[in-house]
Amino acid sequence: MQPKERFEVVMLDNFHFMDEGEDYVAKRFDTYDEAVSYSKGIIDSEFLNMVKPDDTAETLLRKWSGFSETPFVRGPKPATADDFRATEYVKSRVVVLTQNSSGNG
Repeated sequence: MQPKERFEVVMLDNFHFMDEGEDYVAKRFDTYDEAVSYSKGIIDSEFLNMVKPDDTAETLLRKWSGFSETPFVRGPKPATADDFRATEYVKSRVVVLTQNSSGNG
């Protein structure tokens, strides 16, 4: 008998904020850590497709907030795991991705 996949990565559409009809399950996982890792990979991949050399952190955050998807891990978070908050991860990534920017931000 295969273990039941207990964690879902649900994608929330930023362009259709609060419209649950636009949300969908992207993938299911057996562990919380796998779901979080997948979620971070989605965010990183989206940024690689949208970042421009002159983007500031604020510009990149606006792009992501308006047009990307936010992964949300649904399932029983283990007591020892840190909460994964996509928006906090995004904020840390925009700083890293724009630290060598030629913009003024």
